[in-house]
Amino acid sequence: MLSADLYRESMRAVEGFLSSSGEGHLLQGELDRIYPEQRDVLKWMPYWENWYLSNRHPLPANCNPFYVLEVEGEKLKIDNAELSAMAVEAALKFHLKIKRGDLKPDRWNGRLLSMEQYDLIFGVTRIPGKDMDRNLKSDTDYIAVLCNGHIFLQKVLNGENIVPSEGLARNFRIIMEQSRRPARVPLSALTSLPRSKWAEIRDKLIQCKEVARAIEAIEKSLFVLCLDEPREMTLEELSLSVLLGPPESRWFDKSLQVVVLGKGRIGINFEHSQRDGTPMGRFVKFLNEEIATLRLKTGAAPSPTEVNIPERDYVKDILLKAQKEAEKAFSKLKLSVIKFKDFGKEEIKRLKLSPDGFVQTALFLSQKRAWRHVKTTFESVMLRQFWKGRTEGMRPFNSWTGAFLRLVDDPAASDRARNAAMLKAIKAHSFRARLCMDGKGLEGHLGLLEAIAEGKVGEKALVEKPKIYECPAWKVLQDIGITSSTTSGEGLVSAGYGPAQEDGIAVRYIKRPDCLVFCITSLDDFDDSRRRFIEKLPKALKDMRRCAGLSTERKFF
Repeated sequence: MLSADLYRESMRAVEGFLSSSGEGHLLQGELDRIYPEQRDVLKWMPYWENWYLSNRHPLPANCNPFYVLEVEGEKLKIDNAELSAMAVEAALKFHLKIKRGDLKPDRWNGRLLSMEQYDLIFGVTRIPGKDMDRNLKSDTDYIAVLCNGHIFLQKVLNGENIVPSEGLARNFRIIMEQSRRPARVPLSALTSLPRSKWAEIRDKLIQCKEVARAIEAIEKSLFVLCLDEPREMTLEELSLSVLLGPPESRWFDKSLQVVVLGKGRIGINFEHSQRDGTPMGRFVKFLNEEIATLRLKTGAAPSPTEVNIPERDYVKDILLKAQKEAEKAFSKLKLSVIKFKDFGKEEIKRLKLSPDGFVQTALFLSQKRAWRHVKTTFESVMLRQFWKGRTEGMRPFNSWTGAFLRLVDDPAASDRARNAAMLKAIKAHSFRARLCMDGKGLEGHLGLLEAIAEGKVGEKALVEKPKIYECPAWKVLQDIGITSSTTSGEGLVSAGYGPAQEDGIAVRYIKRPDCLVFCITSLDDFDDSRRRFIEKLPKALKDMRRCAGLSTERKFF
């Protein structure tokens, strides 16, 4: 990914940084000094809390991930109001398990994992700021319900007792009926704006006491339930709606949004700064299992209260403009869901290969065939083996990946040579992933030292930026053309997020036993490149399967 000259230039910068008189020792010394008393310094690591909170881009297409759940109301023979009530009851059961300390610890390969992120699924809201946001944690007994731009508050707990789901379903049905006409003042749309702009508008709006009370009530809710119009939707339409919504019916600042849409479908949208995918994956699995077995519990529920926003001209103008701006921006995001049915993770494991290493190598092969080059790819690796651990940013490309890509379509290369290079590429991927998981990744540590050098933390801000952060290798690593991550797929039919940059794509893949599901997004300007990549992906997976098995049924290339 670098020419020989650029590689040598980068090596000189690295050697200078690591030398006894280099900036690396100075910055590491400052980190060692402040860490014992300021453990929160770790929040400045890339892909940790402050990294997200300092990002000024809009949340929907740039930060918040989404899930579409397997459970279907139609198969359960319930309508969307009843499904919503069951989803709320299931979510509250999970919330109470967390609150009581009843969740069994997560484990990975027998090792206990950090559980702190579970405490931040409910009752958390990201508050916009001019230069940096902050998180607000509340412990309340109600949720916010959004429908067609209207906002209602619904009490759902009496102490630790959940309000009867039959009563909730009745109330949700009333809310949908009362919200047939769009709200005249769509307050929620503001949360889809760039963060600094939303902060500026929020500061002006809360000068009005009625608006301030409305915003505070939503921000302190346990979570948001979004009730969308019940209509037929494709999986891609469902995915886009849960990711981007109609902006007037989402509150993207909330740690958790439960979206009920389509004909009996449920989606999850969550703000990313304080939680990652693995705790949310357990929550989704719980929701699916609970909803499938729940029955409406008889009883009444307290009546919901509508949040009234004053229809002052300046307030209305700001909100309608924000809604149109969000809709225009969201129209540029393109999304495809691809279900690869030829084989899944069990077949890859039967070949004694790592499913993630296999898929990541296939992503590079698809890039090479679609674009004739590969882009820097980000793959998230969890650090929950450590106290309050979040994510390490791994770069899955390795030298054996490069060797395999050179051989794969070379008619002169033998199947044995291709097979050897592919197996080594996958093995190298697994080795690097394990290093990252064990806290030996590079980007998080270097990113934290960069934050110290920039004066974001500590007292050793440098006048000149260390050359390592200006060298070609670092710039290539930070020019992320593909963001990727995975999930085991328990309880999900789709999952994803927006691309990291305008000329890139995002790939979220679900590893099922018998198939692989990919959600691939890009912005409009990069859509042709995304489509070429998608066209090459199935053949890349099948070619690698044949290469792994050294099949003699037909020629490999």
